[in-house]
Amino acid sequence: MARLLNIVVLLLEARGLYLSISERKWKILIFYTQLSNLVTALSAVSLLIAPSAPAVIALRYLSTCMLVMTFLVRNSSRSSSKVISDSSFPIYFNSPNAD
Repeated sequence: MARLLNIVVLLLEARGLYLSISERKWKILIFYTQLSNLVTALSAVSLLIAPSAPAVIALRYLSTCMLVMTFLVRNSSRSSSKVISDSSFPIYFNSPNAD
């Protein structure tokens, strides 16, 4: 069951990477969110190849920490900031009296 879920994660990561690269090309490497997704895809591949290797366990831990950090930063910045949208990506500015 774990292998099946890992394959699903890998397929979803591959689809997301394809969509990101088709929009922004290699500029995706400047975004922390995209880097955390790349590390997650790498950890999913390595888990399929060698599930009990110490390096794989460390990579899975790194991937989990990066995804949690992405989730926490994105949600906290949206709740206390005003968003100014550009055509390429949103820019968040902290506001003392956020709505």
